[in-house]
This record gives sequence, structure tokens and C-alpha cells, in this order.
Amino acid sequence: MATLIDLLGWWRRSERLAWCGYWLTLLGTVGGVCTFVCGILAELFAARSGVPQHMIEVHEWLATFAVWTFIAVAVARILMGVTLHRRSAPIYLLAAIAGCALLVMAAHRGGQVTYAYGAN
Repeated sequence: MATLIDLLGWWRRSERLAWCGYWLTLLGTVGGVCTFVCGILAELFAARSGVPQHMIEVHEWLATFAVWTFIAVAVARILMGVTLHRRSAPIYLLAAIAGCALLVMAAHRGGQVTYAYGAN
């Protein structure tokens, strides 16, 4: 949602949307880090329940790349400030979109681990 609002705010040059995107990016990154830590703890139980290790590792790697991408995006956003600058915004937005793609792939693999292999 933060990336979508940032895109819309950049396109419309809206200060209010930029402010909303700023805080959603920061809060979403904090939530992502917490989710990542919980996922590491859940891996211990999933490995015991007979889930193939390969499936867990793919999910873990995708989640790791997604979290680090969003950490970099959040740091960049803090350094840029609330308003997205016209020159640096495209690079920032491409990185955020890449993070979203990684997040979707990690979530899909996590769903497979949970529902197809019974790691609950």
C-alpha cells in the first residue's frame, strides 16, 4: 500500500500522499522485520512437522531479500525526507516495486509451505 500511495503521490505531486507514503513505508518495514523474526521462529516448528527443507529455504530466502529491500527503501525514504524528489523518486519507486514483487513471491511460497505441506 505504501508503494502504491508513493507512486500516486509522486505522479500527482501531492504532499499529503507523500506524507502518508512516508509513514506507511516506515511502519510497514517495522512490521516486515517483526514478521521476518516470527518466521525464523516458526521455521523450527515447520522443520519438525515434516515439511521439505527446500520449500522452507526458498520461502526464507525470498522473505530475506524482501525485508532487506524494504529496509533499504525505508532508509532511502528517511534520507530523502517526506517529499519525493523528482530525480531520485524513480529509483526509489523501482526499488519499492521490486520489494513488493519479492514480498508477493515470499507470501506465495509461505502459503504453499503452510497449506500444501501442513506447516501450521
